[in-house]
Amino acid sequence: MRKLVIVGAGSWAQSIVPLFDLEERLLQFYDVPRKEGETIFEKPVIDKFSKDYSNLDFIAIAGEPRNKRSLVNAVNFQGRQRFVNLIWEGTLIVKTAQIGKGILIQPDSKIYHEARIGDHVSMAGNVTISHDAHIGKFCTIAPYSIVCGGAQLRDGVFLGAGATILPKVKVGGGAVIGAGAVVTKDVPQNHVIVGNPARDIKSVAPW
Repeated sequence: MRKLVIVGAGSWAQSIVPLFDLEERLLQFYDVPRKEGETIFEKPVIDKFSKDYSNLDFIAIAGEPRNKRSLVNAVNFQGRQRFVNLIWEGTLIVKTAQIGKGILIQPDSKIYHEARIGDHVSMAGNVTISHDAHIGKFCTIAPYSIVCGGAQLRDGVFLGAGATILPKVKVGGGAVIGAGAVVTKDVPQNHVIVGNPARDIKSVAPW
């Protein structure tokens, strides 16, 4: 059994350890420690590698897409590029769907016909990705969200709990969609959208 390094050490990363029963397999967390000698589940949190870990598996779990991208880039810079998927057993993934590497899918989520999921997407439980939807790299999708048929989330989108993206709507890179929002029209990149129907309230740092 190959040992696993979880890239990220926040609440999302910590929650998947007991969920997927990873205690025995887990070697360490890769992140910026919040205090000297920090440990989680008795495993160290490190921000650099002291030896060759090319024989390990990595999975990036961070709720904030920009942080997740930064951590993945740091790991890749050091030549450690074996990212694996953690997909809950029994997850419905239609055979025509396509998924990338470094994917997290928690219980009771569904991915339908011709959907495409990019690398390093973190998906909570009870998420629905409908037919022909496209999820870009580094997106984070909170519980009970729905991405309807033909909708697109560009890279780095954060989709809040219970949000719905209606059919064929395009959400620009780095956008943040608030919990419970119902998005009926295209969203500019790097904007925050909230409400039902959703409205644009501000911009955020460029993706």
